[in-house]
Amino acid sequence: MIYERETAVRRFAVIAAAVAVLCVIVFLISLLFRGGNMESAIDAYDDERYQSSLVALKKLAATADYESGEKVLYYRCKAVNALAAELEADYADELKLLGGENRDVNPAAREKAGKKLEKKLKKINERTGADLEVFPDAKRARILPRGRFYEEFLSRYKGSRYIEDLDFDGIRSLMRTEPDKLLNAIGNFYMKYPNTFYLSSIVKMIFESMRGGAVSADGKEELAKGIIMAYGAKYPTSSEIQRIYLCSGNDVNLRNSPGTDGEIVGKVKADEILIQLEKSMDTFQIGDVRDYWYRVATPAGLRGWIFGKFLRPLDVAALAAAAPSQAWTVDDHFTDRKSVV
Repeated sequence: MIYERETAVRRFAVIAAAVAVLCVIVFLISLLFRGGNMESAIDAYDDERYQSSLVALKKLAATADYESGEKVLYYRCKAVNALAAELEADYADELKLLGGENRDVNPAAREKAGKKLEKKLKKINERTGADLEVFPDAKRARILPRGRFYEEFLSRYKGSRYIEDLDFDGIRSLMRTEPDKLLNAIGNFYMKYPNTFYLSSIVKMIFESMRGGAVSADGKEELAKGIIMAYGAKYPTSSEIQRIYLCSGNDVNLRNSPGTDGEIVGKVKADEILIQLEKSMDTFQIGDVRDYWYRVATPAGLRGWIFGKFLRPLDVAALAAAAPSQAWTVDDHFTDRKSVV
């Protein structure tokens, strides 16, 4: 009897231990496929470990409910875009070989680069569930997602608060891949989100694009002007706004060098918005006016020198007065935001 009782006790202890181990395993699995892994996926994204983030998000997507799936899909969109930019930097040489302008490249070298990238992206896509692909371009090829995550997000969460952020990411990607189409995309973005939180960011993009000269407003010059004016009303103390002018004459000549002997490269219309790129070291006398020459850029991508007589600074005080509830201050880099009461 004593032996049988001891045997039963041992058997019960073994069963209890097995049950305890099973409970621990179930608990760990639940953490892996629920909230615990979401945090690790976000941490991986924040740490710029985009492939690791996408792997974790892929597992979560298989079991996520409608509510949690919104965040999963959002971070999949963010991570795949960031990964594409990272891969473009890592494989810049191979992408250059595949560019349309590189006609003198050895065909064997081009084929080798293409196969290398194809193999690399196939492996990444299988591991992460992404849809990255090499796209041809005039100067160099691009690595971009085909947009499956974004389309899935839109189809499931049409009214999501995350859509504006994802659309802004699309603009940033366009600035990297097709800067000549940026102003047109910014115009569409602003019409869709007229009260956007990203106003200062898109204005900074407009400034940088105009300075670079590779832009085309595609008929949306007035809209670009309106965006900049809205920014001036909201952030009147920004030093960048002090570099914005309106043309005070009509069909004013832009020249390739400061001075009336410079070759005419284009004309500026009255009230056209201009960004100052440079200013001449000395003033010049033209007729009864003495002023500096300014090198400027227009939203249409035109750049050249214009005499200061034909420039009128933005009246930021009037802009701010027109929208007193939106008067803010901002530093030169469009980052610090501080409400003015």
